[in-house]
Amino acid sequence: MKKATLGFLSLFVLLFVLSGCGKEVNKVLVTTKANQSNEATSITFAKMPSPPKCKEIIDKETIQSILGAIENSEKKEIKNDGIKGWSIAMTVAYADKSSKEYSIVGNVLRADDKEYEILEDLSKKLTAIYDSAKAEEKDYATN
Repeated sequence: MKKATLGFLSLFVLLFVLSGCGKEVNKVLVTTKANQSNEATSITFAKMPSPPKCKEIIDKETIQSILGAIENSEKKEIKNDGIKGWSIAMTVAYADKSSKEYSIVGNVLRADDKEYEILEDLSKKLTAIYDSAKAEEKDYATN
């Protein structure tokens, strides 16, 4: 009986391990929690359609929601396909005066000079956060 149970358990573990194989997923783009001394202080969040609008977001909870959505989204690194433009563009400003750029076009997220295929609808999540953010909406060109 013990051999049958051990065999079943081994088979279950093997299937569990194999079911995760083949997924080349990168979930870490921003390290906001690991480096508290370099906390994000604002996000300039612009979105299309034309003419683009933007909000300067300074609410810490909203900033964490945006960065968390990016960090936790399922994505895999892809080769740069040369597509230009964006439907969402963000500049994250940090306390040490550094910044980080993100842009999304279609199902591609650009960050850190890399491109990632987004395996979920990150644009909808970010647009919902943008729409609910308590910040004045401005024309992006004049910001």
